[in-house]
Amino acid sequence: MGAYYYTARDHAEFVKAMPNVHFKDAELLVNWVRFVKSGEEVAYMRQAGEITERMMARAVEVAAPGVRECDVAAAIYHAQMSGTESFGGLPATSPPHMGFGARAREAHPIFSDRPIDPNSVANIEISGCRLRYHAPMSRTIYFGEPPQSYRDLASHVIEGIDASLDVVRPGATCEEIELAWRKTMSAHGIEKENRLGYSIGVAYTPTWGERTASIRRGDHTVLQPGVALHLMAGLWLKDTGITITQSFVVTNGGYEALTRTARELIVKD
Repeated sequence: MGAYYYTARDHAEFVKAMPNVHFKDAELLVNWVRFVKSGEEVAYMRQAGEITERMMARAVEVAAPGVRECDVAAAIYHAQMSGTESFGGLPATSPPHMGFGARAREAHPIFSDRPIDPNSVANIEISGCRLRYHAPMSRTIYFGEPPQSYRDLASHVIEGIDASLDVVRPGATCEEIELAWRKTMSAHGIEKENRLGYSIGVAYTPTWGERTASIRRGDHTVLQPGVALHLMAGLWLKDTGITITQSFVVTNGGYEALTRTARELIVKD
């Protein structure tokens, strides 16, 4: 009943057409069936990750003070559709989430036609799409010289991501991943109350999340090889924000990163 394109009218027509049939709400049954990916699906997600890397590289190349936000988005879209020399891409479930300046404090802002300000922050969350499979990634660009406090914030986030990924293995739970993050960030006086990540795979508008497992406290979903997740270590604070994330698939020995872009704060003078 919660499927995005199963409308109230659809349901009414089914009930009317089949009065002797009993309908039961299966909700996320199909989503959970898709939770563990086959080897072929993982291969498509790797390809989506390659496209994501090219999209982010173009965003970093084009973005600069004075450049319009929409022109950065245009470069991202071109890379997204072009894909690689071996395979092309498709539109993702969402437009690029791009928070420039003050909007870096928001989780999912959209770009505008404003020029980028000097000495400002940009959070960019994007995903390549290969045959409807996604591999999202977020990075933060700082235009100018970041204050030491912001460099420290980025360092803490990266430390938290590394600690979280160290926990990933078959048999671990989503909650255990979040706990590793929580312990690391608490040592620096930082708290993140919203979820740390979510399951990904094949997806359609409006979200590339599968709406199944979440990397959060209280989620006891057990990981197994073939499960793919987006570790969304985004912080949206009172005065600023930062988003450095990692998509990965669980393997027999730990995890495989679906994107290889360095997990670091990107600085453009």
